[in-house]
Parts: sequence; structure tokens; C-alpha cells
Amino acid sequence: MTLASYRLQLFAALFISHGCNNIVISLYINKSVRGQMAASLEKLRELEQQVKLIPVLQVKVSVLQEEKRQMALQLQELKNRLIQGNVASFYPGVNSHLGLIEILW
Repeated sequence: MTLASYRLQLFAALFISHGCNNIVISLYINKSVRGQMAASLEKLRELEQQVKLIPVLQVKVSVLQEEKRQMALQLQELKNRLIQGNVASFYPGVNSHLGLIEILW
């Protein structure tokens, strides 16, 4: 039982015990149900907006995965050239920074 339904039952019991008529109880129940429906519809709209974003996010993830794959290939190629001592052919001007690359590697 949710808190809202518990409150509704408690409120109805209070009205009945104090002799209030069914019209007042019905009005309160209708108001409560309308409020719950409005809150549910708002949540549904929010979820629908999130669902619309899923394809866009999937495309972004695919792009990032491809970028990661390409960067991994470039890194592997750079490592291979470093091992072969042929860095200058891959990135001109790197010879002056070779010591730094070795430290970082």
C-alpha cells in the first residue's frame, strides 16, 4: 500500500466516522486520483523524452568507440616505430623529444 492510498483510506474513514456524505468523499477521492494521474503523466512525459534520446546517445557512443579504436591503432603504430627507432618518419621533429617519450613510455 502506498502512502497516498493509505492517506486516502484514512481520510475516507474519518469522513465516514463523522457522518459526512458520500458526495464529499467522492469529490476528495476524485481530486486525489486526478492529482496522482497528473503526476504519473508528467513522469511518463519525462521518460518519453529520455527514450527519444537513446538513439542519439547510441550514435555518440559508436563515434567514440570508433575514435578510441583509431587512437589505439595510432598508439600501437607509434610504439612499433619507437621500438624500431623510426619515430622521425612517423612524426617529424620527434627526435628532439625522444628522451621525453622514453620517459613517458
